[in-house]
Amino acid sequence: MSITPNSARLAASYFVDGSSGKILVVALEGNGTLTGFFYDPATYWQDKAHITFIGGSSQVFLTVTMNDDLRFFGLANGTISEYQWTLDDPLDFNYVGEVLAPLPV
Repeated sequence: MSITPNSARLAASYFVDGSSGKILVVALEGNGTLTGFFYDPATYWQDKAHITFIGGSSQVFLTVTMNDDLRFFGLANGTISEYQWTLDDPLDFNYVGEVLAPLPV
């Protein structure tokens, strides 16, 4: 895996399929593009892969995060978009919707 530390931000999630030890890492590059990296203990790190967004609008994300419910969140244009990925194809992100956040009081 080759990422310049100052040019990318990372989000990661482990696979919740028991004790497989698999990990998905998403790198937000300096230009707003995303690259996926997949770790499997049997094969180690896979080459970088393109993430496919299914649904939602095309966005250049400012920041990203993931959780252990197979969800990816990206902030763009003041909106947080939520996507879900699956264990069968972790590089396909399916649009779930906007995350509604309360306005600060």
